[in-house]
Amino acid sequence: MREQFRGHPAFEMTERFCRDYDQVSFDPDYETRPVEHFMPRIRAIFGREPCGPHTRALCPVA
Repeated sequence: MREQFRGHPAFEMTERFCRDYDQVSFDPDYETRPVEHFMPRIRAIFGREPCGPHTRALCPVA
C-alpha cells in the first residue's frame, strides 16, 4: 500500500523512520521504560512558559 506514495519527496525519510523507530512499537517483547521514568522531563516541558524570551520570535502574539 505504501508504494502508491513512492516518488513523494518525503517517502524515503518516512520509510527510514518507520523502519528505525515505528516497527519496534509493534513488538510486544520490546523493552521500554515506564512512563514514570519520563515524568520529570514531561513536567519540565509542559510546565514552562510557552512564549518566553527563548521563543519570542516564534510566538504569534506579543
